Amino acid sequence: MKGFLNNGFSPSTVIFYILFTFTAMACAGTYSGGSGTAEDPYKISTVADWQELITSSTDWGKYFKLIADLDMSAFTGTQYNMVGNSAIPFTGTFDGNLHVLSNLTIKRPSEGNVGLFGKIGPFGQVLNLGLENIDITGFYDVGGLVGTNDQGTITACYVTGTIRGDSDVGGLVGWNFEGTISACYVTGRVIVDLREGYAAGGLVGESWRGTITACYATGRVDGCVEVGGLVGFNEDSMITACYATGAVNGECWSVGGLVGENYFGTITTCYATGTVNASEYVGGLVGSNGNGTIKDCFWDMETSGQTTSAGGEGKTTAEMKTQSTFTDVGWDFVYSDGNPPVWKMGPDGYPALFWEFRYSGGNGTAEDPYKISTVTDWQELIATSADWDKSFVLLNDIDFAGANLTPVAPDTDTGEWNWFQGMPFSGTLEGNGYVFHNGVINLPEKDYVGLFGYVVSPGRISNFGIENFSVVGRNNTGGLCGANGQGSTPGGEIADCYVIASVEGGNAQDYLGGLCGTNRGTISGCYSTGTVTVGERSYQIGGLCGWNDGGIIRSCYSIGTIIGGSHSYYVGGLCGWTRDGMIQTSYASVVISGWYSGGLCNVNENTPIMACFWNRDLAEFVKSDGGRALTTEQMKTLSIFQNAGWSGNGWVMADGQDFPRLAWENTGAPPIPVPGPVPLAGKGTESDPYQIHTAEEFAMLNWHGSVLDKHIQLMDDLDFTGIDLYPIGDQWNPFSGVLYGNGHILRNMVFNEPGINYIGLFGCLNASAIVQNLGVENMTLTGRYHVGGLCGENRGIVRDCSANGLIAETQLSVIGGLCGENSGTLSRCYVSGSLLGRHRVGGLCGKNAGLINDCQATGAIQGNSYTGGLCGQNTGILSGCNASCEVEGWWEDTYLGGLCGMNGGEEQPGGIIVDCYSAGSIACDGGAYFIGGLCGSNPGIIMDCFTISSIRCWMHNYFVGGLTGGNGGTIRRCYAAGSVRGSGDSNDFGGLSGGNGGTIKGCYASGSVTVGDFSEGTGGLIGANSGMISTTPL
Repeated sequence: MKGFLNNGFSPSTVIFYILFTFTAMACAGTYSGGSGTAEDPYKISTVADWQELITSSTDWGKYFKLIADLDMSAFTGTQYNMVGNSAIPFTGTFDGNLHVLSNLTIKRPSEGNVGLFGKIGPFGQVLNLGLENIDITGFYDVGGLVGTNDQGTITACYVTGTIRGDSDVGGLVGWNFEGTISACYVTGRVIVDLREGYAAGGLVGESWRGTITACYATGRVDGCVEVGGLVGFNEDSMITACYATGAVNGECWSVGGLVGENYFGTITTCYATGTVNASEYVGGLVGSNGNGTIKDCFWDMETSGQTTSAGGEGKTTAEMKTQSTFTDVGWDFVYSDGNPPVWKMGPDGYPALFWEFRYSGGNGTAEDPYKISTVTDWQELIATSADWDKSFVLLNDIDFAGANLTPVAPDTDTGEWNWFQGMPFSGTLEGNGYVFHNGVINLPEKDYVGLFGYVVSPGRISNFGIENFSVVGRNNTGGLCGANGQGSTPGGEIADCYVIASVEGGNAQDYLGGLCGTNRGTISGCYSTGTVTVGERSYQIGGLCGWNDGGIIRSCYSIGTIIGGSHSYYVGGLCGWTRDGMIQTSYASVVISGWYSGGLCNVNENTPIMACFWNRDLAEFVKSDGGRALTTEQMKTLSIFQNAGWSGNGWVMADGQDFPRLAWENTGAPPIPVPGPVPLAGKGTESDPYQIHTAEEFAMLNWHGSVLDKHIQLMDDLDFTGIDLYPIGDQWNPFSGVLYGNGHILRNMVFNEPGINYIGLFGCLNASAIVQNLGVENMTLTGRYHVGGLCGENRGIVRDCSANGLIAETQLSVIGGLCGENSGTLSRCYVSGSLLGRHRVGGLCGKNAGLINDCQATGAIQGNSYTGGLCGQNTGILSGCNASCEVEGWWEDTYLGGLCGMNGGEEQPGGIIVDCYSAGSIACDGGAYFIGGLCGSNPGIIMDCFTISSIRCWMHNYFVGGLTGGNGGTIRRCYAAGSVRGSGDSNDFGGLSGGNGGTIKGCYASGSVTVGDFSEGTGGLIGANSGMISTTPL
């Protein structure tokens, strides 16, 4: 008994059974709730509710929904009154909601319009309802479900049991008067008076001007006249894509395996196989045909025992079980334009309706998922959007043999750069470790391209592989899915999957990845290998994921090649661009080409990247915004991953032989073990710190994630000549312990990481970190962003530390002699060296939002903007500090100062500088703005400071002053004694400030101010003033 186990239907040729979704609201006193509207149907959950329906004829035009199976055995004989009758038919909508009514008995042998529903009137609908083990007896117009269907619609219903009567008797419907029946079946028996009864059919007794589509009947039918396995008497009606297999016995005439008599009716693409017996006008398919049309229909001559029929073509059993018998005359067995076929060959060898045997079994629930075992099953999923929220399971590998596929859940919009339009996949696919092979998805003019186009929460794809696939798409293209969520829509979960494929996009295509184009969900335990190729001007391209927008990537890897065309930006071995997400315990080993590329990620906006690595030997441009660069040899070193905390994250590894692999790959390698003890004296506690005696021991710290919160002390001066170094901690895994320098010095250290952020002895110090009494000498430092001799960023406390003979360089931003950025405290520190950067460059600190007190910087500083002898930009406090540096800018520099480039920010509060001074010199090329002996621009507060720095600028410079280039804040009790020189066409030069729009009190300037021809706004104190100037110091 099939029940609703596999119900479904093909919309390409016949009507797919209709599923209604209603929002339920409890309403006490009527049925089990609801208000009888389409949005809030009455709810039927008990036999008492059904009895209420029977007796409430005023409700027979309303909406109902069955929310539980019902045992109707309480009704016997004449106790059951029908819903709907000849006087008041049922004209509402009854949604069985895939539930079943069972054990119903009706005994009304002298009455008509007998069935669960006596009569359905115009616009009445019954759908998704099953009747099981029924026993119904009537006189005329008798059906298991409906006695008379008068212009109503019956969809996706079934009946099992026995139905008896005298005339117009059918297993489902007695008389179908201009009604529509689709996707229904009957397995019960139909019996009509053998002496004079007429119009008996396995599904319908008589159909007049009605439509019957994609239905079947398998039960025995006994009658006298007009007896058919499916329909007894078919008058001026259409029967399409139906079949009957039950035995048909007629004591009189007009008896057929499918239809007893066809009078002006049309029958197409139908067949019958049941035994047929009668005395005259008997046929294997149709008993008699009066001016009707019978086209492309067949019957089995062997099983029916009939070699003739009033229509159709007789075939042998072998021919009936051969698909070409039917496809040769146009039966639909194939997918067309993404729509499923009408037919498929059933398990008994005969054609079956496609909706009967959905996939290879199952009913789409979590407990009994649809089973995928063939190419046809997958094509059915592609074509059936109603199933994209259902559960699926693979039963075996599937070879597509180069077949062209379209995505499950594709974008229905043909335009470019529109958000996804269509229905996403929100169901589940459990791969069971099976693999799809040799598929092609070639949609170069479509967005959201992959095996799945668009996946959203709570969707889940797991334990599944794709091999030897070719995927070509436009924006949002990936081997497994085009996008896993996007924008404000969260994605689903992709777990323990892999892709071996080539993924390709054209020119100006964005968001492409080996596994998925965009991720806003979770990807865990996955990998991709193969090639990702894009044309010129394409953005956000990744080996695993092109654009990780708020998503989580955990324990994944990418191995392969990324080929970016000219002007292709944001290309990453694992992820091209990540924002507001998380990436952890993952790696990339990818050959990369692209204008802006990164070994792991090219751009990272606020995404913690923890314990991740990338192979620097393969990347054409050695840089990455996150992750640690390793050589190929190091990528095969177990201890690196062990000490980074990869144990327990699903990884295995053969030390020295292979990269880490996922445990489910079954490589035979052992699991990565838990980190071993740190091989240092001491316990890392405050009372018993780890002891560092050698340079090798210190260099080892950066490999052990477990030391990041420990106490460490130096026991001797250390020389690092010839020793490879890497920062301890980074911005997402900062050092939060304590380092006691004990006055010792670290010498000859080299950090050469031009493509890496957060470079220094420590990558980042957390708020609880303390570094004290430590000296560094002869350090050479190269990084990308956040570069400092002691740390890339400080959020904690650094005191009594120094860096002498420092050479530091970055081609980008935030570089300082001691730390790149400070939001903590720097106290009693000293730096001497040379620094080169572009933005936010400072002798001590590139950018300060914390406290710097009693610190000093000397040396040569070169930058393009926000460049100062002590600090490039200050939004915090500078107190008791001084700088004696040669500060040099480039062409069109902005915000250069002997102590600080800018004291404040354009969209930030002004900083405070108190009791500080600067000496040395400031030099800038032409086109520079805001150059000052102490501070280039001051929107904050400067008090009790002075400068003796000299300034020399070339032509076309603006707002240049001995103390500040421009002041929009407050300056009190300060003076400038250095000279200010400019060439021709230089405007707003002043001995104290080039321009003033703020407040200046109790200040003076004693240095000379010299400009060339065609210059304007020059003054001994102020070049241009729109603010307040007072000699009063308070």
